[in-house]
Amino acid sequence: LDGTHPHWGTFRLEFDDELTDPIRHDATAADVQQALTALSNIGDVTVTRTAYGRNTDGAIDHGYVWDVLFDSTTHPTTYGDLPLLVPVVDNAFLEYDTAGRQRPPTVTATTLEDGFAGNNRTGGTDLSAIQVSLVHQSLNDREIGHFEVQLLTCDATAGSYEVHFDNDGEDLVAVIDAADTAAAIETTINAALSDAIACSSAVGDCVA
Repeated sequence: LDGTHPHWGTFRLEFDDELTDPIRHDATAADVQQALTALSNIGDVTVTRTAYGRNTDGAIDHGYVWDVLFDSTTHPTTYGDLPLLVPVVDNAFLEYDTAGRQRPPTVTATTLEDGFAGNNRTGGTDLSAIQVSLVHQSLNDREIGHFEVQLLTCDATAGSYEVHFDNDGEDLVAVIDAADTAAAIETTINAALSDAIACSSAVGDCVA
């Protein structure tokens, strides 16, 4: 909501062909949140409000910004790239003083961050199968590092096998028994890697 002090009146918001009840020009975050969640096609939302601009008395009162986060996890869920909230100007009751050359108040809606739909998951039982890649928002050539996960599969019931690691041309070998537990395999691989890498506790650097 933007305009010249003083503000008064109400406005409405439309979401996917449904209209909210009238919302006061100075509505609190809770007021806007209640108006939106009352619609049958919106689940839970989280709303925050920021005031900006100062009137002749020095009070912040020239306009408000409401940030609406569509974060519903219950029906109706609102995931993905959603329709933009539409201020209904022709049904708004935002009044102003033309004789005092007051600028007409306006209500606009913009998308701050696009949503995206994920999979319909229950109970988080598939967390181990999820992989996330993070990219720096301002430096396009930078990616956020993350640990790699590799899967070892052995269907033998006896004997052993070797796992080789290339350490700048040096072949590191871990000998793993076919019947080893996960903890034993972890210990064997870590031992093979630590044999060729020395860490300096003073500076925290590891060198071959």
